[in-house]
Amino acid sequence: PIRFNRFDIYHHMYVETGSSIFTGHGQGFQKIHASPNIVARGHKNETPARFDTMFILEEDNTHTDTIILNNMQPAQVHIIFKLPEHLGTYPHLLVYVEWVTTHQCQDPMSSLYIVSCST
Repeated sequence: PIRFNRFDIYHHMYVETGSSIFTGHGQGFQKIHASPNIVARGHKNETPARFDTMFILEEDNTHTDTIILNNMQPAQVHIIFKLPEHLGTYPHLLVYVEWVTTHQCQDPMSSLYIVSCST
């Protein structure tokens, strides 16, 4: 990469999803957002930042309930982008993610699993 490279940045993208054994939903699309805080300007109100979380599953996994649950890795999407052509071409958008580590303990008040950013 060159110091003055410019990347096309997107605020959202659609990800095609397969059928879900967890929710019972059929195939469809999920809209993933990644947008920074936008300060108020003129008549427009401030817009808070939004960085959606995805559950990522490796493509080569066999699809059994146990393996899927054990191999899903949560990640927070920070940037959705496209590379400049001189760096390569891809048929889809790329994302920069922050991986999240799941802990095997639950919060006593909410019963939700505790997560933290990976180091």
